[in-house]
Amino acid sequence: MRILFLIHGYPPDIVGGHEIRCQRTVEGLRQRGHEVLVLTGYRHRPSVEGHVWRLLSAYLGNRIELKWMLAWGKIYRRNLLVYIDTLNKFKPDVVLLWHSYRCTNLFVKQILSINEVPVIMFIGGPPALLPDGWERFWSSLGSNAFRRVVKSILRLIITLRLPQIDDLFAPNIVCVNSYFLRNWILGLPYFLCKRIVVIHGGVDTRYFSRRSSSDYNYPPNIAYLGRIDHSKNPEILLKALHRIKNSAKISFKGFIYGPVSEPKLAEKLRQMAKNMELLDTVILNFKGLDPSEVPKFLKSIDIFVYPSICDWFPNSVLEAMASGCAVITTDVGGQTEVIQHKINGIIIPVYDEDALVEALTELMIYPHKIVSLGQCAQDTIYRHFTFEQYLDKIENLLFETIKR
Repeated sequence: MRILFLIHGYPPDIVGGHEIRCQRTVEGLRQRGHEVLVLTGYRHRPSVEGHVWRLLSAYLGNRIELKWMLAWGKIYRRNLLVYIDTLNKFKPDVVLLWHSYRCTNLFVKQILSINEVPVIMFIGGPPALLPDGWERFWSSLGSNAFRRVVKSILRLIITLRLPQIDDLFAPNIVCVNSYFLRNWILGLPYFLCKRIVVIHGGVDTRYFSRRSSSDYNYPPNIAYLGRIDHSKNPEILLKALHRIKNSAKISFKGFIYGPVSEPKLAEKLRQMAKNMELLDTVILNFKGLDPSEVPKFLKSIDIFVYPSICDWFPNSVLEAMASGCAVITTDVGGQTEVIQHKINGIIIPVYDEDALVEALTELMIYPHKIVSLGQCAQDTIYRHFTFEQYLDKIENLLFETIKR
């Protein structure tokens, strides 16, 4: 099967859960003998390296820059030409459209309207279906009268040659990673889809060894590992550890690791740790870990805390479970589709600091519960959420789509 993956950023240019999942899916399908091409954006200059073609113009930065906003139409037209040229050269049987809104949503909607080859749209979170940076920038004219006039004129010029594409997202087939995300999508008034398939992510268990009861530490190591931004709510973990250290007088070692989305948030967390006198107890690392280092790190962790405000189906929770960690997570998101409360993890209400303190304290006082939850979590992954099981479902969806 010839498969074209389309994504705005591909590791190492972007390292997030959805991009990592894309890369692992690509490599897994290639190992199964499929011919795979990745068409993606470039950070500095276009390049072609084996099966990865970095030819799309994509805004991979975090701050909105005027030069990119002014190039909106040019970026859309260039990307569409590159995509059509790639279709003609590679001649895929199917296109897997992963997040590509950073190549403009206009580009994504146009791809969905081209029916030369079946397209499956993979959605890992809301950004793929929300207004992109270009749309948000030009839809807000500001309060200053002069600015409004100038911006209105510029917007008219820039959008003059852009196609009038319907505001609706209307893919034939969508694949999502959780029922939680599926239900959110179905509530969007501008999203119409004939079929939505839920395929949960999976863990490559070759990199995670089984843990025996003697492999756990006491005092325990407690960690959060993943992207650090406000939606992950890392502040609540620091507050909970501070209370446990000062009130319960229980020893532990803490870790908060991951790439930070905003420099101000990193500084806030450092200052919080300093004010709480946690710098000797909790290690903050805002560079994150290379994916190859994650299994070794998680093997040293006993309690994994994922206090997210909302998430869709976090890879980090699956990997922590595969490592035998006792996972504490919130009740809002796709993680509740794999965690069963007090069986293979602990689920607490979102924002509930008291509940987090109570859960952590209970595990520290009764360490046998860490072992029980952690080993049950491993069993869950090995039985139901392996990467091979995930690939089987992806392959079945691809073959089924091509035959239709």
